[in-house]
Amino acid sequence: MQLEAYLLLRSFCCKGAQVTLCGEGSTGHLIQSVFPQLPFYTVHGIQVKYPTRIPMSLSMFLQSPKISLAIKSEHQQIKKLVKDLQVDAIISDNRYGAFADGIPSVIITHQLNLQTPKNKVHHYLAPFNEIWVPDSPGENNLTGTLSHDAATLQKLNPTFIGSLSRFASLSIKGKYKYYDAIVVLSGPEPQRSLFEKIIFQQLQTLPITAIIAKELRNIRYKSSAEIVFSHHIFLQMKCCFTIRIVITSSAEADIQH
Repeated sequence: MQLEAYLLLRSFCCKGAQVTLCGEGSTGHLIQSVFPQLPFYTVHGIQVKYPTRIPMSLSMFLQSPKISLAIKSEHQQIKKLVKDLQVDAIISDNRYGAFADGIPSVIITHQLNLQTPKNKVHHYLAPFNEIWVPDSPGENNLTGTLSHDAATLQKLNPTFIGSLSRFASLSIKGKYKYYDAIVVLSGPEPQRSLFEKIIFQQLQTLPITAIIAKELRNIRYKSSAEIVFSHHIFLQMKCCFTIRIVITSSAEADIQH
């Protein structure tokens, strides 16, 4: 399960559900850090590379054969886990191979209408019993035509579950830290690092204080009095900040209305 499903995962645990986590890489390490009490299994999935010189649509089209093979491999891994662990249901956070016949399989995704020359997403979504979109229906939404194309909605009939956020409004007495802005960095490379470079350079020219939340394995810049780098995990804990502006590369996961 990816970090965007953090609130749902916490809700399941609070209601007494027996939850098993699957994932890989840095996101897998992070989710294990947040929920160390839950069993975790490594499931290898799609490794998409974002382009720097060619259009995104062309890049996704060229990678489609590799993506299809990765989805088939992922599905075989999930089938074995379902059999071995006697799983009752699956909730997949945008992993197309994480489904199984005979049990409810739900996918959480906002990528219903990818802007590629040959959109195969509908084919990948077909095996799932339900599609949950982390956004709001109607015109007041975050994801635009990616999730709200009329023809796509009629065909897939997804359920909009509202925007999911790792932040909450708290009323706490005492002192708390004030920042003008918080930047939440996530997503595939190299776009994440390119975004980080642009944001960091711009923040240095502005008379504001900011906290940049990211994975701290690859530290490219040093914290200062005005710009502080913090690990994603600290945003899950009871840290109290006053923030005016949220800047994020995965808006539907990190915005709090």
